Amino acid sequence: MRATGWVCVAGALALVPWACSTEGGSSSNGGTSSTSSGGAVGCENILEPGDCATCMQSQCCTELARCNAAEGCIACSFAGGATCSPSNIDVSDAAVACMYASCKAACINNPATCSVPDDPPSKGACVKLGGAIECNPITNEGCDVAAGEACDVTQSGYECYPTENVNALCTDCGDKAGYCKPGLTCGPGQYCARYCCDDTDCGGATCDKKQGYPGFAGICTGMSMGGTGGAGGAGGAGGAGGGGGAGGAGGMGGAGGAGGMGGMGGAGGMATGGMGGMPGAGGGGGM
Repeated sequence: MRATGWVCVAGALALVPWACSTEGGSSSNGGTSSTSSGGAVGCENILEPGDCATCMQSQCCTELARCNAAEGCIACSFAGGATCSPSNIDVSDAAVACMYASCKAACINNPATCSVPDDPPSKGACVKLGGAIECNPITNEGCDVAAGEACDVTQSGYECYPTENVNALCTDCGDKAGYCKPGLTCGPGQYCARYCCDDTDCGGATCDKKQGYPGFAGICTGMSMGGTGGAGGAGGAGGAGGGGGAGGAGGMGGAGGAGGMGGMGGAGGMATGGMGGMPGAGGGGGM
């Protein structure tokens, strides 16, 4: 991408917060500069305390103070669009230009993924050539590689840009730092980032498509979209043991004893265990 401004700063995934304070506040941190007329300009209490604020107060105090004094300038610097106006756009551009020139390392962390496959597995299948899309930014198809051309984004599509596309992945880029190699673009924070169709092009990182690149393309960022799946649940408890078997049937009663002379038949024997046996039949009477 050939022109970047505060919009790219706002899109940086790890941008250090710039918090507005009440205008006209003071702080023991200091942070003053001088205007062309010789008056002191205060730039304290504009940014959240930290390395970025320290650097901006030291290196870009005048630009920062002027942006804070212009209505809507800080909002313009991050949101762009309707928050920018003829009264604040110039001071906003001056502040961000100074930040990039003097405080980029302190104010913006590199959001790009720096370890990606040399040959994108998707082969750029998400981008279809035609109309404003004159080339494929992922494969550089349509551009003269031998001549040093690189396919990069325009306002509505992609086109081949001529020479000087030499900056490597994750290095600085922009109008002053230079332009990125084929397959890359100057992404959020003005770092060269890999174009992608899906996560496979990013070596396991995320193919971020929220930046609005044409043709369903995205850029590889270091943030992962999904969390790791949870562990499986524990197995259920074993069932209860079966009930005891039913008791056996009672034995048959013993046979009646032989009758004595003239005696009565003996009583039937009782079965041992289980149900009682049936009484035995009486013995036959004696002669």
